[in-house]
Amino acid sequence: MIRKLTLASITALAATAAVATYATQASSASPKEHGSSDPHVVVQHKVISLASAQKLANAAQAACTKRGFAVTVAVVDPDGVDVLVQRADGATGATVVVARDKAHASAGFQSPSGALQEQAKSNPGFVSLPDFVILPGGEPIFVDKALAGGVGVSGAPSGDIDDQCAKTGLAAIGLNS
Repeated sequence: MIRKLTLASITALAATAAVATYATQASSASPKEHGSSDPHVVVQHKVISLASAQKLANAAQAACTKRGFAVTVAVVDPDGVDVLVQRADGATGATVVVARDKAHASAGFQSPSGALQEQAKSNPGFVSLPDFVILPGGEPIFVDKALAGGVGVSGAPSGDIDDQCAKTGLAAIGLNS
């Protein structure tokens, strides 16, 4: 029995040493041995952090609450994927979809959603894009001139008020629209 345990222990140690040796050799290999070293193979982009999205949403909601309006704030990444959706007590369910779609439109077109409403006058196709709301209240989020996401606010009686609250949220994280 002791002989079997000793043999098993020696085998395990040998296997561990082999794996460690291989890992060391692999980590010291040149980039070409693992694939391309061409910098154009991988594209990096900025994405708003969850902490910043929370701070932005809290400030936007506070601005609208101060004016007496319960709103939903949505923050999306540059691809329009939710980072945060925050619905105030008293905000209707419809505000969730509208806020998200304003954020999606502003990130997708890298433009305030209200400006897209103006463009729709000469290009009516904007009105029929799925998951894009082109009412005021959506703002793109730029960090160092690079798109990092979009914010959408919905629930105030006008898109202009939604937009003012979105801009207040952006200012709270040190950004201007």
